Amino acid sequence: MTIIMTNQTIGKYLKSIETFLKTKFIFTRSLYRGLPKLTITPAVSYKNAKINKSLIFKDNKDKAFVYRWINKLNGKEYLGSTSSAKRRLNTYYDLKTLGEVNMPIYNAILKHGHENFIFEIIEYCLSEDTIAQKREQYYLDNFDFEYNVLANANSLAGYKHTAETLAKFKGRQNLLGFKHLAETLEMLREINTGKVHTEEAKEVMRNSWAQRKLKSDNLELDLLNEIIPSKSKKKGGKIVVITNIATTAATEYKSISEAATVLNLTRVTLRKYIKNKEIFNMLKESDSGLVKEKYLITLKDKT
Repeated sequence: MTIIMTNQTIGKYLKSIETFLKTKFIFTRSLYRGLPKLTITPAVSYKNAKINKSLIFKDNKDKAFVYRWINKLNGKEYLGSTSSAKRRLNTYYDLKTLGEVNMPIYNAILKHGHENFIFEIIEYCLSEDTIAQKREQYYLDNFDFEYNVLANANSLAGYKHTAETLAKFKGRQNLLGFKHLAETLEMLREINTGKVHTEEAKEVMRNSWAQRKLKSDNLELDLLNEIIPSKSKKKGGKIVVITNIATTAATEYKSISEAATVLNLTRVTLRKYIKNKEIFNMLKESDSGLVKEKYLITLKDKT
């Protein structure tokens, strides 16, 4: 049996991989802590986010405020803030953007439609970036919003993944758990069955493997020597410091394990970032949609 990979077959295969990679399994756990619901009278309320779309944009162009989405069908809410209303609102009304990020509020709008949501301006703020964000944090600290997933405004700090998501991270194999179709597996078997490598090719593969193994062993040894304090050093371990390169804002974690869990990395991978001083890229939600932020991960002694 011979299977020929045509351009169409390869296209379908790559498309299936692309679809998988776009499937996000983070940002899905609801931030519900048993706090009261917000009952404040909003500055303005739009009872139908679909019908009132143009009015929402017209009234709030270039303003900064704290806002709330309310699902009229089940009463669930989402709280957010923006210092540039036009860009933020464009995100909520762009169906393509909503479909690319797996977040509860985006999924709910796609499922129920804008017509089943109330859009409220809780309060208007000064145009400085931090003012609206600080007010958002106040509401997040004191009230519950079922569609919110982050305890800190515009920050992943403290976010806890679901058990299912953590299992996917720990057990990821073959493109983070992606499973080939039966037809694809059969095709791959046919391609490789009976394949014989030349002695030269075998030697190249052996040397390549040996070099990777040696490099990995040396890296592990260097990391252990750097991170694990010797007996002559003061005990207490290291603190992991994650610094936003653009804003210089830094977050500290008490251990490699804690920082690795927050960043969804293995401890070995995190140590490589520290050892090689590599830049860690993270996608975050902003007024203009998803943006890539760069972080530097370092260690410092515990005091």
